[in-house]
Amino acid sequence: MGWGTGFSVGGCRALLRNLSAPPISSETCRVESLQGLLDHERADAAELTSLIEWVPVVEPISIRAGELGRRWMSSHSGIGAAPE
Repeated sequence: MGWGTGFSVGGCRALLRNLSAPPISSETCRVESLQGLLDHERADAAELTSLIEWVPVVEPISIRAGELGRRWMSSHSGIGAAPE
């Protein structure tokens, strides 16, 4: 599994394990990351995602994300909550 030039599972694993604290991301990002995986990529992805602290998208976060989306989506078309 790789995400373009210069990325490798081993490199990502080493980076995540050597951080002073686990990175934090939303459950929405986990869905977006996992939905397009091929079967042979799932084991590596499971290992890497286990090294991340996943937080739910609760109401205050979703309200703020909506505000930011309305502010920036017209000029930054790549911003979205889910892939199209």
